[in-house]
Amino acid sequence: LLDCGESVWGQMIRHFGKKKALKKLSSLSCLWISHKHADHLLGLVSLLHNRPPSSKRLLLIGPHVAFKWLRSCDPSLLGKCVFKHHTHFMKDPEILQRFMAPLGIAHFASIPVYHCR
Repeated sequence: LLDCGESVWGQMIRHFGKKKALKKLSSLSCLWISHKHADHLLGLVSLLHNRPPSSKRLLLIGPHVAFKWLRSCDPSLLGKCVFKHHTHFMKDPEILQRFMAPLGIAHFASIPVYHCR
């Protein structure tokens, strides 16, 4: 999933229905937060709160501010995800093998865009 705006969980329910949305949420393996703006990360808390307990830990890739914000909202949610800073992501071959290879992704690059401070 690329970015997680404020109503992403509600949109999933409206689009798929609650039962299918929960199934999709449970199967989600990676969430990429592109940058620190609220419209890209405010839905993260509700998405993780609603993620079924039987789900594997979600790979969360993004800026450190997303991790700090999530920790300040609800530290217990950190147990539902593995956080990697987007600039360090490709430096960890285990992450690439564990999360990306099953999706058929052999390479992924993060390109910095300097539009927020």
